[in-house]
Amino acid sequence: MASTASDPSAAAPLSTSHDPAPEAPEAGIAPSASPSAEVPTSPSPEPDIDSSLDPSLDPSPPSPDFITTHVLDQVSGTPAGNINTTLTLISTKSRPSYTALTNPQTGRISNWTPTTEKTAPMEQVLPILMVIKSQSAPGWKSVWSLRFDTGEYWEGKAGAKGEGQEGGGRGRETFYPEVEIKFYVDPEDSRRHWHVPVLLGPHGYTTYRGS
Repeated sequence: MASTASDPSAAAPLSTSHDPAPEAPEAGIAPSASPSAEVPTSPSPEPDIDSSLDPSLDPSPPSPDFITTHVLDQVSGTPAGNINTTLTLISTKSRPSYTALTNPQTGRISNWTPTTEKTAPMEQVLPILMVIKSQSAPGWKSVWSLRFDTGEYWEGKAGAKGEGQEGGGRGRETFYPEVEIKFYVDPEDSRRHWHVPVLLGPHGYTTYRGS
């Protein structure tokens, strides 16, 4: 099975002061300096890096975690935003879990928040899985679960559009109170990324491994 936090802004170019440039010469003619005229020189100011940065800009968004997802509302053909989603590693005794909301504009989840303070952050999980695999029987893979609160989305508590609007995840009866998708993660997979898109309707859904 196969899907998702850029530098917000480059620093403004540094500028230095120069004397006014001479008038542009006619094409093909090099400007000549008057032998009696001395061109005053002044040292270029030291670049001030701090002043060229906008302190109000947020830092770069974090890199996506190794498991991401993307939900599309099949009724409206738009991203399904604000769906409560839980990611759980179910093949270990501790069963660590993480939560996030699908992005209101894109329907994506690129980063996850641990549900407890004792849960390892996602960036530390893949190396841990590598250790577990090295100590397990050949062919071992971790098993994960993605659970989406789809009933809440279709019944109008989390939809992106206003209540009663066609296709916005509002006021629609659904057959599934939630959708759970289980999938393998082999920590030795060379792609090192598992993206799980979901095409969501009130009475069905489709999923696959994305890229």
